[in-house]
Amino acid sequence: MSTPPRVLNRSRRTLLLILAVFVLPLALAWLFTLGPAEWRPVGSVNNGVLLAPALSLKSYGVTDGAGAPLSLNAVAGNWFLVVLRKSGCTETCQRWIKVAEQIRVAVGRDMDRVEIAVLGPDGSQARRSELVWLTLPGGGLAEALEAATSQPVGDAVLLVVDYAGYVVLIYPPDEPGPGALKDLKRLLKATVRA
Repeated sequence: MSTPPRVLNRSRRTLLLILAVFVLPLALAWLFTLGPAEWRPVGSVNNGVLLAPALSLKSYGVTDGAGAPLSLNAVAGNWFLVVLRKSGCTETCQRWIKVAEQIRVAVGRDMDRVEIAVLGPDGSQARRSELVWLTLPGGGLAEALEAATSQPVGDAVLLVVDYAGYVVLIYPPDEPGPGALKDLKRLLKATVRA
């Protein structure tokens, strides 16, 4: 006894449908990951230089203003705008401090989630509105940032640091500031409010 052609065609269609459901996604995955199609974005959306992996400030001997090991009283979702200066606070350093203050105000309702800190060899140039963090002589933070970004740090740069003390973004001296504001707003939006 033979199988009617209608039943055979239905069975073949069912088999082809099952194969398509399982094989087609695998073929597409292969095409997008290993295949010739270049679908990944070429650029990035951040304006600063993203550090991957992020650098821990504690690893480079950063201390608070009293000289004790750095202990951030921050919760998840909080961010720090840190002006890193190599020596005395030059014109670039002063400009970055003003920009950091303006950025903090510009984030609006999330202003309480952003702190400003000045990081350098001494705390003499900081005002009362900023936290003071100190670098150890020869701690190597500036050199590590230069190596991670392939750019010179110069007199002063702006860093975006997370609540755990990891440097996430760095802005060179020629960055005007609006880019840092856009990046910080994106980070504040992406992180949960604690």
